[in-house]
Amino acid sequence: MPPRALSGKPTAYSTKCRCGDRTSVLYVNFGSITVFTAQQLVEFALGLADSGQPFLWVIRPDLVAAVLPESVFEETAGRGFLTSWCPQEEVLANPSIGGFLTHGGWNSMPESIRYAGLSSRSS
Repeated sequence: MPPRALSGKPTAYSTKCRCGDRTSVLYVNFGSITVFTAQQLVEFALGLADSGQPFLWVIRPDLVAAVLPESVFEETAGRGFLTSWCPQEEVLANPSIGGFLTHGGWNSMPESIRYAGLSSRSS
């Protein structure tokens, strides 16, 4: 199959976050100013696919000039969700979110601290 372009259409993030047990979903959001090269995006997506972990990845498609291999979508079907936007505080408050992979920006860090017990990692 040919590669599939990253879709900019938002998903129903609140139902997507319920795809796993409590604290099992990794929330990934590098903010609006982070830019990936095509190779970095593909490598990161392959890492999420290989992890086996359910995830919600918020990424602005207008900042990314890349296409993801179809294998990423196939390997993450039912547990990996991409969206271009979601209300971060609402997602962080969701009990299914167990970790937050972030760029460590001004809003991300205090918001992750606000939700006690949430593990966050900055890139």
